[in-house]
Amino acid sequence: MMKWLKLQWSAFRKSKPGHRFRELYERRERAPHARLKKALFFVGGLVAIAAGVVSYAVPLVPSEPFMLLGIAAIAQASWYGARALDWLELKLRVPFRPLARLWRKLPRWAKVAVTVAWSALVALASFAVYRLVSD
Repeated sequence: MMKWLKLQWSAFRKSKPGHRFRELYERRERAPHARLKKALFFVGGLVAIAAGVVSYAVPLVPSEPFMLLGIAAIAQASWYGARALDWLELKLRVPFRPLARLWRKLPRWAKVAVTVAWSALVALASFAVYRLVSD
């Protein structure tokens, strides 16, 4: 399983930006049992997005990764979703390039610290929204 994931990730990274998600979609379409896989990715994506939405108000649970995973899964099941993510990748590459360079330069401990701080900030914001809505 891990070998398959590494191969998929390698093929995805080698693809040209702006075409990655469409190529991934096309690879999935050529695979055996493509309809079943498409249905599973679509349903799995909806479940992941729902889990992200439900866990958004729960403190200390970062829900964004669930939602992003769900969006990526749906994009693998939809030609239009793949095109939308390719377009979004091109639009976000330029403004996030300096952050990506900075991230690559950080030592591992700093990456862990930033990740924990971001999760705590999101959890705090989620709790604040929960308190505002529940009162």
